Amino acid sequence: MLKYYFEKGQRALLDFMVKSGLSKGNTSYQKFIIFSEYRSGSNLIMNLLKSHPNVVCYSEVFFVKKMFWGNRIYGHSETDPAIITERKDNEHFLKKYIFRKYSKSVHAVCFKLMTGDVLDYKTFDLDLCFNKFQDTKFIFLTRKNLLHRKVSHHLGGLTKTRVVRDENKWKEKLNKLQKFSLGYEDCLNEFETVTARHNLLRTKLRESSVEVMELTYEQLIKEKELLLPKILKWLGLSDFHLSTNQKKQNRKTMRDWLENYNELKEKFKGSPWEHYFDE
Repeated sequence: MLKYYFEKGQRALLDFMVKSGLSKGNTSYQKFIIFSEYRSGSNLIMNLLKSHPNVVCYSEVFFVKKMFWGNRIYGHSETDPAIITERKDNEHFLKKYIFRKYSKSVHAVCFKLMTGDVLDYKTFDLDLCFNKFQDTKFIFLTRKNLLHRKVSHHLGGLTKTRVVRDENKWKEKLNKLQKFSLGYEDCLNEFETVTARHNLLRTKLRESSVEVMELTYEQLIKEKELLLPKILKWLGLSDFHLSTNQKKQNRKTMRDWLENYNELKEKFKGSPWEHYFDE
C-alpha cells in the first residue's frame, strides 16, 4: 500500500513539473481509445491498463451530462461547466486535457469512449481521430453474449453499481434481489440494435486509417493472462503484471436470475440469437 501511494505521489509531482514549465514533458506517447458498449468489460480493461506505471487512463470524459475522469491525479471536476463547454470542441478538449504534455515516464495515454457518445448523444466526433489524431489506436471491445450483457445492465440498475471492489458488500446487495423477467420484444430490440451498432462502427473503423485491436469480454475473462501481454506489446509498452481490485459482478447463471428463461429460450429458438441461451 505504501508503494502504491508513493507511486501516485511521484506521478502527481512529475505532472506538476510539466504543467508549471519546470519540466519539458513529452507528447510522443502512444494514444489509444477503449471503444465499447456498457457492461462489456471496458472498466475492467481500463483498470488493468491503469496499473501499468507508464500508462495514463481516463474514463468516460465524453459522457453526456458530466465527465468521468476516472483519474485522481490527472482528472478534473466531473461537472465543471467551463470544461464541459470546452468539450464541445472535441479537438481542443483532447489537446488540452487528454492528449497533452506529460512527463517522459508516460508512454501511453487513453480514454474510454462509449458507442452512445458517438451514435446517440453525439458528444464525440469519431472522424476527428481518423483525420486529426491518425496515430491513435483503438481497442474495440464488445460482448458476444448480449443476453448476459442485458442482465448485467439490469442488475447494475437495480443495485446502482458500476464497479465492484468490495465483494462482501456486493454479495449482500445481490442476496436482497429477487428473480425477474425480461420481455421478448425488449430483448429482441436490444439484440438487433446493439448488433447493428457494432457492425456500423466496425465498418467505420475498418475503413479508417487507424489501427484496431478487436476483443471480446469473453476473451478478456477467459484468456486474460495470454491476452494482456499481447495488448501491451501492441501498444509498444514494456511487459508488466497488470492487476486490479475490481471484482466480477455476476457469478450466477441466467436461469438463476430470469424467471422466464425457458420461455425466452423457446421464443429465440432458430433465431440468430439462439446461442445466447446456452445454459
